[in-house]
Amino acid sequence: MQENFSRPTPRGICTCESLRAASRRVSQYYDSVLAPLNLKMTQFSILAEVHRGGLQGPISMHGLAVAMIMDRSTLGHNLRPLIRDELLHLRTARDDGRKRYVLLTRKGIAVLQQARRLWECAEQRIEKVFGKESTAALRTTLLRIANEQLLAPIVKHIGRINAESEKNTGRHASAASP
Repeated sequence: MQENFSRPTPRGICTCESLRAASRRVSQYYDSVLAPLNLKMTQFSILAEVHRGGLQGPISMHGLAVAMIMDRSTLGHNLRPLIRDELLHLRTARDDGRKRYVLLTRKGIAVLQQARRLWECAEQRIEKVFGKESTAALRTTLLRIANEQLLAPIVKHIGRINAESEKNTGRHASAASP
């Protein structure tokens, strides 16, 4: 059976597209709520996760990246303004110079407390718009999706991409390189 790719895919049929659209809308809303503090929702989430992790001791960059479901380079990009604004501090591990811990500063704790008040107002509005039960069910479903290991990235290393390419084309990756 041959598929007809000349027709556009109907809107709302793709789970990823729908999730991304909802994510953009919700992110814009939360960003607007946190704007008085010069914070974006991603930054608030990082501050909150560092605080959560910090209750058990300092959280490493790796631990924070895993908790945030973010690669380390994206995390580093998101940490820069928080470090610049002195909300977070990086500390190198004593026993391993390659390992760094992310710590909240006093200023970071104060901003997080203010942001939480704004965030609580945002949460209340979301619950008012969609209902408490629906909002709780949505969070449960989204956390299931976020933690589902069967949805982890399939290709993790460039070597696997090259191996798949070689298998499909019959060419060796090194032969394609100058």
